[in-house]
Amino acid sequence: MKTHAPRLFALMALLTLGLLSSGCGPLLSTVLIQQAATELEGAKAARAEQYAPYEFTGATLYLDKAREQQGYAEFAPAVDFAYKARELARKGKEKALAKRNEAPPNVLIEKNAPRPNNAPNVIITPTN
Repeated sequence: MKTHAPRLFALMALLTLGLLSSGCGPLLSTVLIQQAATELEGAKAARAEQYAPYEFTGATLYLDKAREQQGYAEFAPAVDFAYKARELARKGKEKALAKRNEAPPNVLIEKNAPRPNNAPNVIITPTN
């Protein structure tokens, strides 16, 4: 009498593997989208819109597309777009911070600021 235990075990292992792997797409895409959104907020705080517009715009568009793909339950493209968004946001933040650090210090009082007629012309600059 043959036993079907090896076949049953293989079938159960395959079924378990299939169920576990089906949950990875939504989970991974959600995590990457959240990471990309966080990196994009960091880039925005570093003023990447001004100093790294290519990277910032690309990250924003990739993130929007990742969210769209996730909404259609297309998790593999959502993961790809979220990964690209995260990487571009990181590059944009780094580039913006580098450009801000090499820029000359800003004058704290605008040249065209209104002042009384007989007030002296004073310019305040930050000191290190």
